[in-house]
Amino acid sequence: MRVRAPVQNLFVSRVAFWRTPAVKDFLAHVDRSGYIYRRRWNDLILQSATVQIFMPRTKVHLFTDFSYE
Repeated sequence: MRVRAPVQNLFVSRVAFWRTPAVKDFLAHVDRSGYIYRRRWNDLILQSATVQIFMPRTKVHLFTDFSYE
């Protein structure tokens, strides 16, 4: 599965999204799988995948007009 992810580690979201039962169940399943440790999945991969799976595309905005150093 190819995950499209932003290059910066800047996410702005409602905390309530991360507390929904479906998202919590998904993240718990990922944690139980052990892939975070064995496959070295990081926060960027998990956050991006979770948003792409559970958030309607119309609710996602990818900021492209700024950078940080």
